[in-house]
Amino acid sequence: MKFGLLFVLITGLIAGCSNSGSSSAEVPTKDFGVLNLTYDVPSKQDLGKGKACVITAKQLNPGTCELIVSIDKSGKPIESRRQIPAMLDKPTEFVFESAHVSFTPHIQ
Repeated sequence: MKFGLLFVLITGLIAGCSNSGSSSAEVPTKDFGVLNLTYDVPSKQDLGKGKACVITAKQLNPGTCELIVSIDKSGKPIESRRQIPAMLDKPTEFVFESAHVSFTPHIQ
């Protein structure tokens, strides 16, 4: 009898934990592929549902840059991240609470 009760409790815990992970599945993942960027010029990419990803590259050394990425909703930034250094022409990824964004930065 005690074993059966313990089994039910453990099963309930596992089921409860797996339900909490379902909210992360709702976070949109967007791969923009190769993005042609210009230093110091923001590039706005649509994420849908009123959200946009704004990416700005700042020059560092040949082959690297600083990337500033923000998620905007209705034109206002709600989250931002910075990557220093970021390798040019190499895939990169930014993880936000509201979106996962990946792209390959290329300078024009």
